[in-house]
Amino acid sequence: LSLALTGVPAEWVVLPQPVYLMPGAQEEVVITIRPPRTPSSLAGKRTMGLSAKRKDADTALTTQQVVLTIREYAQLALTIEPERQRSDESAEYLVRVSNEGNSILDVKLSAQDEKNECEFVIDTPDISLSAGTTHTAQLGVRRRATAGIDAERTYAFSVDVQSIGSPDVRATQRAEWTCNPP
Repeated sequence: LSLALTGVPAEWVVLPQPVYLMPGAQEEVVITIRPPRTPSSLAGKRTMGLSAKRKDADTALTTQQVVLTIREYAQLALTIEPERQRSDESAEYLVRVSNEGNSILDVKLSAQDEKNECEFVIDTPDISLSAGTTHTAQLGVRRRATAGIDAERTYAFSVDVQSIGSPDVRATQRAEWTCNPP
């Protein structure tokens, strides 16, 4: 008997060699299914068809429905463009957040500098990302109103994206803004 599995991509499946059985006999075989750790392996249940057929037959002797459950995993990526820039009173950055996991993630973007000397405005701080998608947000940064600063100054800051439901799922990226006062 040879086995076939439908309902998942063939490259996920390792089937055993054909089994030779005498009438009334049975044998256990191992079928290995390896979904790749990519967004295309969506979390959830997949119904598959497992069929067995004789070597000399075109049709299956039997087909059984089986269910594969793919577990959810979460992974985020974050980039900032540009990583460094110079300007006078404020600067604009593009922040790209990617869901590299296999399920929907609701995330929150935030930004801060070490000495709390800057103000940050993110146009879309709360984002819902489907598996395998990327969202681009605008980040504005400016110096807090402080009298007496008239020299060039560089501010290092970080942008953080964090899953709302799983605080340990996060990504952080650093950037710099050099302020040249007018």
